[in-house]
Amino acid sequence: MAAKKLKRGEIMPRWTIVEKATILNVIEVCNGGSLLSARMLHDRGIPMRLIERHIATFKVAMRNADGSVDDRVEGVHSLDLLRGICSDLGLRPRVTTGPETDAVACKVAIIAHFGQMKARV
Repeated sequence: MAAKKLKRGEIMPRWTIVEKATILNVIEVCNGGSLLSARMLHDRGIPMRLIERHIATFKVAMRNADGSVDDRVEGVHSLDLLRGICSDLGLRPRVTTGPETDAVACKVAIIAHFGQMKARV
């Protein structure tokens, strides 16, 4: 499932349309190095059109339960997802030295953002 091209006049979906609780639920499974399945994200309440924005094909060596080996897998890299959320929310997390620490910085920024939103209400 490659990212679909936008139709003329169609607006790119953004994370600002997703409920706070849904975003907080999704970022729990993001560690900066994992691949997330589109189905899992959709089951957690993320619109498919938004998932398609982040999906990519990765080269891997993965053994299936039946013993066969896949050399490519489609999914969403968790760090790309976190960076996309930050970008759409206008957040600038602290830049660090690796994917895991970048993921933590993004998660801290997202959680702080929603905490500030609650304080403003």
